[in-house]
Amino acid sequence: MPLPLRPRAIVVCLNRTVALRAIPRLPAATLEDAVVVTGPPTRQAPDAAPAVGSWRELDPAGEYRDRMAELTTQAGTGMGGRLRALTTASARHRERDAMAADRDGWIAAAGDRALEAIRSEAGGGDAGTGGAAGDAGAVVVVAVEAADVTAALPLLDRGVPLAPGGLRWLADRTASRGDG
Repeated sequence: MPLPLRPRAIVVCLNRTVALRAIPRLPAATLEDAVVVTGPPTRQAPDAAPAVGSWRELDPAGEYRDRMAELTTQAGTGMGGRLRALTTASARHRERDAMAADRDGWIAAAGDRALEAIRSEAGGGDAGTGGAAGDAGAVVVVAVEAADVTAALPLLDRGVPLAPGGLRWLADRTASRGDG
């Protein structure tokens, strides 16, 4: 599949330490129309995302953890809260058990939804395409590390093209346009 002439880049770098170290070193013109997808803050990389570019955190397991916490935490205090917990306990247990049984599928679906929202934000045309060649709204996935290609599979499966290189390719593309 040929790459669009001027695609908007979705830079996928789930290793937040690498993302915070390498991506801000790119020229500002390279990042001004890019969407950077990285993992959530961790103890090793607690820093906020830089102001340059559009940064999004991808944490599909976080949505799973939050929902499981809601289902296992007793809501309300006092007699009213206890009665409400008793009347809804069996439904909450069934939902929690169903989520636990399909943990990987639930997390994958949450990741797919998040990546689709990021693709839409980047202006990736209709669902199922990365945009046509020459389309100003086209997007391309730039994977920084090999694991990032796997993380971007939901986008690649929808027809969004994978860039032929990483961050160096992205910087060179901007330089060849005369923007940076």
